[in-house]
Amino acid sequence: MDQLHTQDDNSSGLLTHLIKMASDYISELVQRTSKPNRRFSPYNIANKPSRSRVSDHASPAYSDSSILTRRSSRSSSSSSFSRSESSPTRPPFTQRSQQRPPRSLEGMHLHQRNFASATVAEEPNRNHYTGSLSDQIPKPPGEDGRPNGGGYNLENVLKNVHGLSSEEYERTKKSIKELVLKHLDCQSSITRQCPIKLSYVRDEAIAKFGFLERYENHWVTDDFIRKNLKYQNKTPVQPTDAGSRKTLAPKSRLLSSHPYRCSPTLQLVAPKIAKPCGEAGRPGRGGYNLKDILERMHNWSYKDYCAVQAFIKKLVLERLDCRLPWTTHIQHSPVEVDSIRIEATAKFEFLNAYDNNWVVDDFIRSLLKYQRGVLRKEA
Repeated sequence: MDQLHTQDDNSSGLLTHLIKMASDYISELVQRTSKPNRRFSPYNIANKPSRSRVSDHASPAYSDSSILTRRSSRSSSSSSFSRSESSPTRPPFTQRSQQRPPRSLEGMHLHQRNFASATVAEEPNRNHYTGSLSDQIPKPPGEDGRPNGGGYNLENVLKNVHGLSSEEYERTKKSIKELVLKHLDCQSSITRQCPIKLSYVRDEAIAKFGFLERYENHWVTDDFIRKNLKYQNKTPVQPTDAGSRKTLAPKSRLLSSHPYRCSPTLQLVAPKIAKPCGEAGRPGRGGYNLKDILERMHNWSYKDYCAVQAFIKKLVLERLDCRLPWTTHIQHSPVEVDSIRIEATAKFEFLNAYDNNWVVDDFIRSLLKYQRGVLRKEA
């Protein structure tokens, strides 16, 4: 037992001696460096010391495992202190701070590029003409054809300001005029044209004359279209001894001679025209006048109106009793009313553009009222 006691005392003394030698060596290395002995956690904002630092007043009471670890890492400690002398790099993360610090605390290295400034510097120059809105020519103030009324003259602007030649101007004007006469209704203004046909005329003009695409919102193309529509709307006044005569529209412009024809795609896209508020024949009491609505708003000619009215009148006289009101026919003879609607829309296809055949029904109502009034007067 005395021998075992002696061996334990010798081992404890040896361990104490090793601890003292290690602490002396570390103190000597720390004194060689010009840095303080306490090292703080690199990303701890509150500058709290890490638990893994080496203390000057460390207690000599260590466990055996910590002593063995300190002995085995003696060489690594010396190498780490030598690296701290050569380069002031950041110490590794401790076990307590395993999360990555925010980039604002890490700091930017001098060799890193500023990507924001590089992106601005490398952005290509977009000032050249690429068809964007910023490169297009805006419309002058006012309207075309009114230079003395705050507007401008389209021909002078294109020739004198934009450098368009006279030959190019005449060819553009002639080509757009042909497109307008072929696809649009020259008796109506540009705001009352079919938007699909108007867009088609614009696209055809721009495809043929590429310089028209430089102008914002196609204002030059629209001015050419307005110029042709205004010219066609004017009635030529000529001195004559025969007096004034009624000007009739050419046969090619009549809706009755060229019924409302459209492709299946157009029939799906274009919505039907709804009925106005009120009743027909009562414009002063919240209603409307059928003839004025069709001629002024729906671009009917007088000949179209008379043709539709005469055809429906013939059918009404053949199939309905004109002495009865409209509501009686709807209740007791709906088949005859439907037959009149079908034949009228078959002969005049443009009547299909109206919702629920309200135009045909208004014609029938007006004819029934007229015939009933005549019969009462004769009786």
